[in-house]
Amino acid sequence: MNQERIGIMQGRLTDPPNKEGLDWYPVDCWENEFSVAKELSLASIEFVIDRAMRNDNPIWSKNGRAKIKEMYKFYHMTPIASCANFVIDHSLSSKSTIFKVREVINYLAELNFRYIIVPLFGESNPESDSSFKIASSIAQLANHASKNKIKLLLESNLSGIDTKLFLDQLGNKNIGIVYDIGNAVYCEHDIALDMNVLDENIVHIHLKDKNEQGDNVVLGDGKVNFSQFFDILKMNKYTGDFTLETSRGKNAISTATANIEFIRRSFHT
Repeated sequence: MNQERIGIMQGRLTDPPNKEGLDWYPVDCWENEFSVAKELSLASIEFVIDRAMRNDNPIWSKNGRAKIKEMYKFYHMTPIASCANFVIDHSLSSKSTIFKVREVINYLAELNFRYIIVPLFGESNPESDSSFKIASSIAQLANHASKNKIKLLLESNLSGIDTKLFLDQLGNKNIGIVYDIGNAVYCEHDIALDMNVLDENIVHIHLKDKNEQGDNVVLGDGKVNFSQFFDILKMNKYTGDFTLETSRGKNAISTATANIEFIRRSFHT
């Protein structure tokens, strides 16, 4: 696999204090991850708008956004995708959440990002009682993103068939899919069927592995058959990018290094 297509989720190259979870945001040291990612020959860092919408996330200030832009430019990285994780805890059925996502889209356009990823989990689960409002909000946001030359990507635990039905319901050409192989395998989806049904709708892929308990584990230690998955991608002529949304293991940098090598081996097996 061409490493120019592989990035990593923000926060996965830093060991958090007090053994905090995978969603820990490295607000005091986020800049440091760029030099590490460059040393690992990664193409990008998927920028995270954290679930708590912390005020000190650099996306919310003019100076912070200037720093974000500087980091990508200095390390010759492409600002490909940003994940709006806060919609997991703040429903897309809410006007205040829609306002915040629109604000983020404006900022990502300012920073020349290609995609905003909207994870449809938790409070924004499309199978919830607020499904109609959530679908309506997504359509509105996709239109706003289009005006800003950004594509809106959805990530969910729906099967490929249900995802396709949801996309057809939305009927918006500016909406694509992030396919998370770890989540899909844990949910016992038919991966080949998913990939064939969604095909050109899949714009971006999150790479992770999960064990029987649903824990995010080091690549190769869980349920995902990566060689088989990459064979399907080759057959489908997938040309999009990848983000390592992986476990940090005992040491974030050494684990990331091992994960990159694992992906290389699996892709060429």
